[in-house]
Amino acid sequence: MEGNSGPMREVWDVAREIIGLLYVSIEDCIIFADALVTSATYLLTADSYLRKIVNRMHNPGNKHDKNTRREISEHVARITLHESEAVVFPLAPKYWKEGYGGARHEMRQTGSK
Repeated sequence: MEGNSGPMREVWDVAREIIGLLYVSIEDCIIFADALVTSATYLLTADSYLRKIVNRMHNPGNKHDKNTRREISEHVARITLHESEAVVFPLAPKYWKEGYGGARHEMRQTGSK
């Protein structure tokens, strides 16, 4: 990725910064970094562990998660040149509704839980 610029470079740089802060695979880290760089409102995944991590960062419930979220915000802001308060942490819903009045669709996971 050296020498590249633009959104893909930002995603890679954010992923490299947060991989040490979260216990996730590099693949999941890149997916989460992409959602952060693009200011995604939602991250749709059938991966229950990734969903759990994303939701903990969206709504941190303890001091450790709050500190981790703050550190991630600072990294994303520095790399994307935004204010850290403007960093959007997506929500990873277990169920997805099409629109606000549509049918509920369960995201089914294949394989083990």
